[in-house]
Amino acid sequence: MPKNSRSVKFTGAFLQAFEKVLNIKFEILGEENIPKDKSIIFTPNHFTRFETMVVPYILNKIKGLNYCRSLAYYELFVGKLGDYLRSVQTLSTAEPNRDKIIINDLIHKRYNWIVYPEGQMMKEKKIFTTKPNLLRRNIMLKSSGKTGVSVLAMKAEFEAKTKGEIYICPVTISYRP
Repeated sequence: MPKNSRSVKFTGAFLQAFEKVLNIKFEILGEENIPKDKSIIFTPNHFTRFETMVVPYILNKIKGLNYCRSLAYYELFVGKLGDYLRSVQTLSTAEPNRDKIIINDLIHKRYNWIVYPEGQMMKEKKIFTTKPNLLRRNIMLKSSGKTGVSVLAMKAEFEAKTKGEIYICPVTISYRP
């Protein structure tokens, strides 16, 4: 649990009200497949800045799972939003000791981590058909793929040695309809 649990409670209350007012539902499918006793790097896709608050809120509602810290783009750490992000232990991408902090938390099973592996929000999407009635989304990247999550996991695994495995858990965020 982060140092400032008031911020966590505020997030919970705000997002619960958000769910109710907009008649939406945040849900997790496949929760039973998440190992509760292992260190995990969650790797969600990223469409909007909203996920920076929603994904930790949803994952931290899972019973028996270590608190999930999140990595967020450094430009978000200004004003009240920056204060809030720091209070729930979100880490800036510009933090010079970022990798060491994440690896240390993982190998000592202090916290799980949420890292957006695309390294940016994916706004450009193209829908096309490959077979009749089969739609597939092609995400058009302007830059090469990112390797940060796999490198972090390998470094943590190497550091952990006998302390246990580091899991990478892909997370798919879907907005319906």
